[in-house]
Order: sequence, then C-alpha cells, then structure tokens
Amino acid sequence: MAVILLAAPGARATLIGDNVTCDIIPSSLWACDAATATVVDPGKEFTLLLTGNARFDVDIGASSIDLLHVGTNGLQLGAGEVVTFGDLDWVGLNGMIVGFSLTTGGTTGLDASDVTFTDHSLSIDLDNGAQYDPDAFINIDLDVVHTPIPEPATMGLFLAGLAAFGTRRRA
Repeated sequence: MAVILLAAPGARATLIGDNVTCDIIPSSLWACDAATATVVDPGKEFTLLLTGNARFDVDIGASSIDLLHVGTNGLQLGAGEVVTFGDLDWVGLNGMIVGFSLTTGGTTGLDASDVTFTDHSLSIDLDNGAQYDPDAFINIDLDVVHTPIPEPATMGLFLAGLAAFGTRRRA
C-alpha cells in the first residue's frame, strides 16, 4: 500500500479579516467615523473626520496602513492630534509589530519619529506642524514577527493510526 502525504501550504498571516480599532486623541475636533472595522482588501476601513468633514481615508492592508488626504485644500494640524489603530491581531499566525517603514507624499514635516507602536497597535502623531497637500498620503508597512499557532498533533495521530492499521493487518 502506498501512502502519499501532502503537506498543507504554510499559513500566511494577514490583517485581512481582523477587527481593528480607531481612536483619535484629543477628540474635540477629530473623530474616526467608526470605533471598529473589519479589515477588507481592497477598501477603506475608516475615515478620519475633522469637525464632521472627511479628511483622511484609512485603508488597512495585509500588513500595512495607508492614509490618504481626501480634502480639496491643504491641511495643517496643530490641536494635539494622535490617531491610534489598535487590536492589530494577525489572522493565520500570531504576530507582533517590531518595526515599520514610512513612505509619504505631499506631506511636509511628518517623519518616522511621529510614529510609535506596541505589539498590537500603531499611533501616528499628526500634531507635529506637518502640512498635507490635497491627495497627500502616508504609507506605513509593518514589520511583524510571527509565531505559529499551536495545532493538535494531527500528523502524529495520522501516522499512529497507519501504524496501528499496518500492525492489525499483519496479525
């Protein structure tokens, strides 16, 4: 009897399908249009609102966060705005943020020192005197360390069953 074992493809960790949170402090002028959203791709998860008007669309990808300034005029912030995206838990494998790379366009005054992170959250200090032109963007690619999610010893059980089956056939 020939037995062919096919290995399952390796799990791929992603934020797609995860529920994430959005919060802006202080919130007197700014708000996220929703407190939580499920990450979809493609598509925006949040809109950051300034006194009720859309200012940034937020698209969270498999391992990135993109902000796009959607205003028709330039914007300069200065009321202490810090936006935090939280509960960043990867679907498929456990993971934690260990770093990031930042790319911007149409912005002046925003750099990597304005971005902080924990294992499962990322904050952007928008109150740094930065200026955002119409269609300005912020792209943050997350560096993540993943650890496998422990699964039952399926292969061991399968092999033990085969061994028992083989022993039983010989008897």
